Amino acid sequence: MRTLIPVVGTACLLAALSPGGALPARAAPDQAVRPSITSFKLSRAALPSSGGGLTATVTVTHASSCKFSSTPGLHGLPATVGCAGGHASRKITLPANTSATAKTYTFKVTVTGSGGTVTSKPLTATVHGAKPAVTAFAAAPNGLTSAGGTTTLTATLVRSSTCVLSASPAVAGLPASFACAAGTTPKGISHSVSLPALTGSAAVPYTFTLTATGAGGTASAQTSQTVWPPMTFAAPASADPAGGSPDDVSCASATFCTAVDRFGNVFTFTGSKWSGPKRVESVADGLVTGMNTAISCPTSSFCAELAQTGAASFFNGSAWSKPVSTGLGVESLSCASSSFCAAVGGFFAAVYTGTAWSSPVQLNTKTPLVSISCTSSSFCLAVSSGGDDFAYDGISWSAGTDFDTADGDVTAVSCASQTMCVAVNDNGKALSYDGSSWTAPVRVVSPAFAGLAGVSCPSASFCMASGADGSYYTYDGSAWSSRNPLGVQPLGGVSCSSSSACVIIESNGTIGTTDGTTWTNWPVDPSHGFPQAISCATTTFCAAADWFGAVAIYNGSTWNKARPIDPQFVFDSISCPTSSFCMAMELGGNQGSRFMHYNGSTWLFGAVSYDVSSVSCASATFCLAMASINASVYALTWNGTSWSSPVLIDSAQGVSPPPGTGFVSCASPTFCAVADTGGNVLTFNGSSWSAPHTIDAGVVQPLAAISCPTATFCTAIDGFGQAFTYNGSSWSGPAGVENSGGMTGISCASEQFCVAVDEQGNLDTFSDGTWSGPVKADPGVTSPYGFTGVSCPSVGFCEAVDFGGRVVTGTG
Repeated sequence: MRTLIPVVGTACLLAALSPGGALPARAAPDQAVRPSITSFKLSRAALPSSGGGLTATVTVTHASSCKFSSTPGLHGLPATVGCAGGHASRKITLPANTSATAKTYTFKVTVTGSGGTVTSKPLTATVHGAKPAVTAFAAAPNGLTSAGGTTTLTATLVRSSTCVLSASPAVAGLPASFACAAGTTPKGISHSVSLPALTGSAAVPYTFTLTATGAGGTASAQTSQTVWPPMTFAAPASADPAGGSPDDVSCASATFCTAVDRFGNVFTFTGSKWSGPKRVESVADGLVTGMNTAISCPTSSFCAELAQTGAASFFNGSAWSKPVSTGLGVESLSCASSSFCAAVGGFFAAVYTGTAWSSPVQLNTKTPLVSISCTSSSFCLAVSSGGDDFAYDGISWSAGTDFDTADGDVTAVSCASQTMCVAVNDNGKALSYDGSSWTAPVRVVSPAFAGLAGVSCPSASFCMASGADGSYYTYDGSAWSSRNPLGVQPLGGVSCSSSSACVIIESNGTIGTTDGTTWTNWPVDPSHGFPQAISCATTTFCAAADWFGAVAIYNGSTWNKARPIDPQFVFDSISCPTSSFCMAMELGGNQGSRFMHYNGSTWLFGAVSYDVSSVSCASATFCLAMASINASVYALTWNGTSWSSPVLIDSAQGVSPPPGTGFVSCASPTFCAVADTGGNVLTFNGSSWSAPHTIDAGVVQPLAAISCPTATFCTAIDGFGQAFTYNGSSWSGPAGVENSGGMTGISCASEQFCVAVDEQGNLDTFSDGTWSGPVKADPGVTSPYGFTGVSCPSVGFCEAVDFGGRVVTGTG
């Protein structure tokens, strides 16, 4: 069968032909094609409140450039990048969101090519809102007494809406939920909770948890409050006993020496190191510069120590005996053996025969006896400062002869034998004794600008003398050496067990030892003691400052050894608002007051040209100091770097009694109170002072101290034993605390709790409106050498310090 082509198809084909019969024209090969976006993506659609980075990626066709943009605008956008290769990307950083609500960013990409422009559909990325924050969550007051009571909880919030407060152990009324709306601006809140009284004898600590909820999530913080039992005080413990100024040294051998200082401490040398201090004598009340002491060790198993007070102690090779009275105020001591010693002091001499000291015998001298040297129980030679000598023959003392009356000022004598002694004087000269007569004085120190302080002769052919010029001199039996510089400070006592083993007392508590060739300096005994003030920032940090420029630090369990800062610095007051900042002031004088401030590791020095009596710091950048100028009280302000000029706050003009001396306590930079010795009080609000207000008219014994734990509570005490209380607007009349007098300090942890101390070693506790009356917490001290200060950083902890360097710790 044949296939026929339909006529209609042919007709259509013919109709499609151009008039000329040709095919229609095709599109031009270079005509532009519109660009297109195949994909547009973000690497992250949700970010935390801290923000962060994301990457925008686009895939395109027929495009040459891609422009990335955002709403709202971001740093680095809009940005145009090439995308002729078919794709492009851009890294974008979204900032942190500090608001409580989420923040959304919209991103687009605009693609451009020769065929036109195309814009993508928008994509979004969200930065979540920030979580709430709870800061400065704290409980006040600083501890509650055993009666319990109200504690006020405060906190600062941001980005919150509701809060839940809970407690452990359980407290009535908690947990509690309440509105605490806060935006990005910090908002303070306050909530009061009642805590029950103690039912047992142990403290009950409460932990409070504050949980804040906001659009960004939740946050919480904790603080604590403790209900404390009545405070009890431990027996006094040593914290800063007086020490320093080594007075005498004695060496039995190259591996055994003992030094004693002016405060009854002994230090032992083993040939390679010095021991720490061992207290063998107590400083008598009233002696703040120390007492003359002397020591002699004929062997390593026997030493005798004698003090100006007349008390003697003995060392048996392992321990020191308790002091026994000799009736002789010693200046010099020499022991030939464990069964014979002789001592001189003033115009008297006494001997020890192995069991007891003889009664002091007065020698025929017009000047005080200054030194003695014994080679046996049948020979001693004592000398007076005026140049007289007195020999002991085992039974009695000689009448005395003049041997250096021309020069006088004899300082020391040492005998190697009955026929060889050397004496030195304060004019830099030495004299030798051959058993019957003395040589004429020979100049040793030249020029004569310094004298000789000590001499030691272990043999007839060797002596060493120590000079006030910081040099030592040696004697070979016939002549003295030239100057041998050892330091720049005067030298003190010297002891040699041989020509190759000598020890010299240097200055500032340093002792030098030599093996005959080289010298070694040992900082054995720097001066410290007689603490005058104490301040505790917390239960784990206290600082006590003393009269020898030293500070002892408490770390919560022990007191460290007092650290000398400046031996010439007499501390009078100290304030430590934190463990990393203290301000300590010097006792005022005609030249003003120096100060030291502590930064947590170092003490830094400064000075003001005014006599400062008291200082109180609320922070490292705010302190107030009281200066007395012509019996008026002035205030100086510390701003963290320097003190301001003094501002008159309490004038003496036309006032009787005059204000005199001011004592200050600052609860914060916006509240301080001052009590002065004229019986007046003043308050400071951060910018101005109130007028003086008299609360202690008559002034039997002046106001002595003040403590302000808050702006609505202060207590001031006077020396007569009266307390005056401030409630935020007015002062009460006097309340009798004690009638023994001599109150010296007070510290209040809160409105419910204070401790006051006096110079007789008594303390008085204020608890829930009642004073305990005086309790002898520091037995053995006598007025005025009792407590010098007290500090209570909380209801559960106090430290009181006395003038003898002992501390009494109070705990709840």
